Amino acid sequence: MNRLALKLRFCAAFLLLGLWGADAQTAREQIAAVPERAGGIYHSYEYRPAAAAPAPDGYTPFYISHYGRHGSRWHASESVYAGPLKILRKAAEMGYKQFAYLPLFQEDAAKAAEPFILPSDKREIAMLTTQFLSSSHFSSMMLDRFQSEIDHLHSGMTIHRISPMELKEKKLPLSLNIQHTAGIICFEVFDYDYAQMLCDLDVPLLFVDTPVMDMRPPLKADRLYMENRIEIQNAVAHMVQRGKKRISFAGDKNHCQSFFERYMAYKDAVEHFGLTEGLSTCAMPSGQQNYPVSLYETIRRFKTMPDAFVCANDFVAMDLVKALNELGYSVPDDIWVCGFDDSQEASYFVPRLTSIHIHGQIMGYPAANLLMTRIEEPSLNYRTVYTETNLILRESTGD
Repeated sequence: MNRLALKLRFCAAFLLLGLWGADAQTAREQIAAVPERAGGIYHSYEYRPAAAAPAPDGYTPFYISHYGRHGSRWHASESVYAGPLKILRKAAEMGYKQFAYLPLFQEDAAKAAEPFILPSDKREIAMLTTQFLSSSHFSSMMLDRFQSEIDHLHSGMTIHRISPMELKEKKLPLSLNIQHTAGIICFEVFDYDYAQMLCDLDVPLLFVDTPVMDMRPPLKADRLYMENRIEIQNAVAHMVQRGKKRISFAGDKNHCQSFFERYMAYKDAVEHFGLTEGLSTCAMPSGQQNYPVSLYETIRRFKTMPDAFVCANDFVAMDLVKALNELGYSVPDDIWVCGFDDSQEASYFVPRLTSIHIHGQIMGYPAANLLMTRIEEPSLNYRTVYTETNLILRESTGD
């Protein structure tokens, strides 16, 4: 067969295929007709009643009741679907037609046209804090994400510092107009009585970390924490694996709930490994104005110095390293030190500080979600959320 004849036969075959498929439904049309079919193996099997085939000659039909799988697969948590759904919704908002025609996103478009959930006279989201929050504080990254997540509310975010006198007298900052406030987010508000006063305002409220809650009635507010236990225990395990036996804690465990959880995680870990000697050389001065000096005086009195310290945060760790240096000890040659927060300073401090990283940006998402849903549904049960942290090994633990 010559090449020309072969080409003609191929052309004819493709033409016939094209004519045969002209009336066939495209995949896009099938999904448009039944959007659930886009789920693939996650789409529930479709039941289509049909007449049963007759039994073969010589056989009698009978019924089997089957208990078990296999069926369509589903994830156990709704959160697994949230990420892809958010991307698809964004694509629909941006006008990608292959997503916009789906009924789900048509409903979203209709909802987007509804009025804002915040009334025009109550659109202030107030941030309360007792401290100046520097760029080293994990909240700086968190608030950046938080603000971008609440932009659609057309709200204004204001920052109010609670003065020592206002804290003592349980009064709101003079700059805060509570009548125009839709919700409050709190940082470094660790006075329990003041926190209770805020809960009594009947305003949607979110605490990012709280006063120590051990043996106290719970706060009537949503609470957001970083995960404080797992990586502290991993840090202790790392020290034990590298031959450290006397491991102590530095920091005021009663400063806030997170410090308390970090201390308890440390205590549980050393007790698990049977290395409780370090409990007697924990450096935990509390309620001191000049903390670096108090820390120095505390460790100066130790008759036996620990092999390693786990610290409540990076700034306690840095003060501790300086105090140890003044006493003639070298970090990490003589004593190991681990911080918490993974602040900007941790990576260029000398020695570079092993720390536990807080994902500030990631915390912004649940913070926005907790406060927005509380504003929309004030009767929701109060929620406590923890976000992941990660141990970052550096020079201060010999890494």
